[in-house]
Amino acid sequence: MVDFENVFIPTFQKNTGFIKLTIGDKGNNHSNQPYLLDRTNSRQTEPFISKANKIKGFLDYKSLLKTHYLETEKVNVFKLLVEDLLTDFINSRTTNTIETDWKKLKTDIRDRRTTEYTALKTPGGLLQQFNEGLTELLQEVETKANEFIAYFN
Repeated sequence: MVDFENVFIPTFQKNTGFIKLTIGDKGNNHSNQPYLLDRTNSRQTEPFISKANKIKGFLDYKSLLKTHYLETEKVNVFKLLVEDLLTDFINSRTTNTIETDWKKLKTDIRDRRTTEYTALKTPGGLLQQFNEGLTELLQEVETKANEFIAYFN
């Protein structure tokens, strides 16, 4: 926090800044949760805050640069989606997180001689379930994005 300290305030006011948020469902006061971020509580570990922090920028300039210029000559958002943005989302086909399924796929696909490799390639196997679940999830994201676009005209 020292990096962002206001150098013009009196000494007795230093280290007294805080942010207080109340987050909840509109119209449901019982769902309201207060969050206080101050010098002693600057790293909030509440699941809601952690998830919001993870997707806060969605496609910021660093992510866009990573997908286009730094890794390949072609634009590739797959890695960004699967390994960064959608990791905690549930694959409806397997009931695992996208991250869990993706790690298993990457591990099992390495050696074609194993039974795990054979199993993931069979109809209804992990590869098919991953693809179907990811497709469904991306369709939901597209629907929500279109709702936001329509709302903001």
